[in-house]
Amino acid sequence: MNTLLRNSKLGSTVFILFCFFLSNLALAQSGTVTSGANGNWNADATWVNINITRSGTISCSTGSTTVTGSGTLFLTELTVGSVIQRTNGNAIGTVAAINSNTSLTLTTNAGSNQTSQAYRIISGPPSPVDTVIIDNNDDVTVNLN
Repeated sequence: MNTLLRNSKLGSTVFILFCFFLSNLALAQSGTVTSGANGNWNADATWVNINITRSGTISCSTGSTTVTGSGTLFLTELTVGSVIQRTNGNAIGTVAAINSNTSLTLTTNAGSNQTSQAYRIISGPPSPVDTVIIDNNDDVTVNLN
């Protein structure tokens, strides 16, 4: 009986996590990212034509590398190396680490002060929710752990 109860709790936990993952994907703002050269999947120079508005709003300060979000889905919409900016073009910075759906760290202090601002990515590797097009003559290398 105890084994059945443990398996039931484990199954419920897995199901809840799976539903959370699916809800993030369903709510995420996806875009289309196209290769522009031969290169590595994680290299910014491999991708062109990125200008994708993402979910939620962000806040940051020029004296800090921390960006906080409200209604954001950083874990599914961004990747390390993504370059983010306000939708009006003001630079914010390059993502060094994604801590949660509402917190990330930049490689350097934010390029401008922002409070509850919409944002987009302008370069960087594709996110898990993006459609990826690899042009006919481009070879893109994917490194896996």
